[in-house]
Amino acid sequence: MSSLSAQTVLEPVYNFLQMAYGPELKTLQQVPFSSSAENWLFERLSGTPLTIKEAIKLAPDRKSVLSMFLTQYVMFLTMFKDLKFAPDFLVGTSETVLGLQLLQYMAEHRWPFPQMLPQ
Repeated sequence: MSSLSAQTVLEPVYNFLQMAYGPELKTLQQVPFSSSAENWLFERLSGTPLTIKEAIKLAPDRKSVLSMFLTQYVMFLTMFKDLKFAPDFLVGTSETVLGLQLLQYMAEHRWPFPQMLPQ
């Protein structure tokens, strides 16, 4: 089995983000950045798969941080198209669930563009 392209990884992340927060994205950008929500995010990423139902039900500060985080990964995967991932990297991932391997990768690498975070 061959490795997965960045485009293949990008698709479920982008679809999840759009399905969960598409209409709310502009509003969520206006929610003040919360370091406690950021701490929650990195603890949550190392747990279990993240479902769209859970993402939709989050408090506004957590939604804001999660949407900002996923947006950065969409940008990152779009910019670095040559990245390759293990063939099983997306096991358990779909447009409605972000699988554990994907979440653990994100937790390990954190913010792709930390300079974009609100100061």
